[in-house]
Amino acid sequence: MKWKISKSAFLAYIFVFNSLLLFARPGITQDEYSFDMSAYEKSPFEFGGYAELRLEHARLNTDAAIYQLNIFDGKQPETNNRYATTLQLEGRYQQDEFTAYARLNPTAFKDDFIDHSEIEVHEAYLSWQAKTSLALDVGKKLIKWGKGYAWNPVGFVERPKDPNEPDLAREGFTVVSGDWIKSLTGDLQTISVTPVFLPVTENVNKDFGSEDNNFAGRVYMLYKDTDIDFLFLSQGSRAARYGLDFSRNISTNFEVHGEWAYINDVDRLLLDDQGNPGTQAEDVISWLLGLRYLTENDTTYIAEYYHNGAGFTEDQMRVFYQLVEDAPFQPDVDAAFNAVRNLANAGFVSQNVMRDYLYVRIMQKEPFDLLYVIPAITAIINLVDHSYNIAPEVSYTGINNLELRFKFNFLQGDEFSEFGEKLNDSKFELRARYFF
Repeated sequence: MKWKISKSAFLAYIFVFNSLLLFARPGITQDEYSFDMSAYEKSPFEFGGYAELRLEHARLNTDAAIYQLNIFDGKQPETNNRYATTLQLEGRYQQDEFTAYARLNPTAFKDDFIDHSEIEVHEAYLSWQAKTSLALDVGKKLIKWGKGYAWNPVGFVERPKDPNEPDLAREGFTVVSGDWIKSLTGDLQTISVTPVFLPVTENVNKDFGSEDNNFAGRVYMLYKDTDIDFLFLSQGSRAARYGLDFSRNISTNFEVHGEWAYINDVDRLLLDDQGNPGTQAEDVISWLLGLRYLTENDTTYIAEYYHNGAGFTEDQMRVFYQLVEDAPFQPDVDAAFNAVRNLANAGFVSQNVMRDYLYVRIMQKEPFDLLYVIPAITAIINLVDHSYNIAPEVSYTGINNLELRFKFNFLQGDEFSEFGEKLNDSKFELRARYFF
């Protein structure tokens, strides 16, 4: 990989050197030199990405139920150190109306318990655009639906965001999708239609759900300076769902947005008082309401309220945590831990598994005239059990193509609360990301 970066730098140096020679050479007149635009036409091939190194030191919550669930081998570690590397590679080739795009994400990490590496193909698709109003995409593609920053209830055909890192690159699904766009006059200024076909087979999109053919779609409208989407996913690998979202700038620096999703007859996992699992089919509604505000001093505020209609109640989570704590004292300890691990994999320890959350992020650009320095603080609060994660951070971009970030996560909550039962009490993180 180094040779490609060095080659790009070498070509840049040659270009600058030749330019200096050109302007430094005396006696050149317009008749002696002609500028050939064809020599500087945009290349049909583009390549870029970044290399990232991440160092983490976590203090483990030895009193948490999840600690017992993850570390049950006779050891009782109090910390965990992780070293992770990521290389994101993006390539695009365009020829006439066809475009080929690919994004690869090789990653590797090693901590005190796990040593893991893999290469993920996040996107790889072929796009055809006959004219400005019509396009067709075939392949693995990340489709982003919704206006929310930390969550997207209407993201029906995408993997969920991590609210701790909402800008993190995600993997797409293999789809056939299209876009038709029409500009209009009047209050309705723009309308577009995006149909999506998402198949699930033994070898394709198998983590989306059961084997089936899935159809989804979005209708976008720009109406009186308000962005509005109507979205759906047909019954198939997942329960049918319908949604809408909106985004509007109240003023130049103030924007409000929201999402609403209705899921029809979804099978929800439930536990009785003794911890026996079962399912119950019911309709659920999830929604989000948020805002962004930029002050005259370059302070950005982002706030979102998220209601997860399919989330677990506080009582359900208490039953699960109690099962984990009781597992070491059962007659068949291995069977007890296997049972709670199955429940964990079914969703009890995934991101934001409960009903109501508040997300707040405050970011200040170059405070006190500190150039290239951006401090920020993020809070994710579980409004049901009042546990939370507070994460201050500071980033520095004063070195060309290099971004440095230091982040600290502090998790707090009572016993049997979501953040109080996380594996980590706190985590320090240093990230260096070089773009090319």
